[in-house]
Amino acid sequence: TALKRFEDHPPYQEMAATAAWLRAQLRASGFGLVAPEAHASPAIVSIIMQRGIPAPRVGTQLEQDGLLLSYRSSYLREKNWIQISLMGPCTKERLMPVITALQNAALAPPADAAQATTPA
Repeated sequence: TALKRFEDHPPYQEMAATAAWLRAQLRASGFGLVAPEAHASPAIVSIIMQRGIPAPRVGTQLEQDGLLLSYRSSYLREKNWIQISLMGPCTKERLMPVITALQNAALAPPADAAQATTPA
């Protein structure tokens, strides 16, 4: 039956385990997270971008890499946060490129700064 997959692989338990793993990976990479572990959602991970690293710049860079994260809403822009949604099928293997892209985008200088240092 259609419910058989839920018996073998409880989706909410898997989502919670994947989210806990993702949060640990992000923290180990130096990212701050909004929710303390005890109150963290298994479906949404909210990342605090460091001062001087605009979330819209990072989000746009990830979009250019084919990764869609939430960063455009007014409350996320005001707080300089990015959110990862785990509401679809997510695995550690699928999330590793997201972590790598976040690291690269957060460490990369803004495009206008890179152009300003390029000799003419």
